[in-house]
Amino acid sequence: MAERDAPLPPALAERLAAAERDSADRDFDATSWAWMLILGALLPLVLIMAGWLLGAGPAT
Repeated sequence: MAERDAPLPPALAERLAAAERDSADRDFDATSWAWMLILGALLPLVLIMAGWLLGAGPAT
């Protein structure tokens, strides 16, 4: 348990800070939003509809 409370080594803390700083401005551009919409909403709906049309339908 004491290991979890120990601070990060300075080199690791610097690398993490650099990675977070560099990715913050490019995380949610228009392309990212489009992929999130496609993979998070449209693709599941298409798969549900395809399963429904292929005979799976709702459980009775």
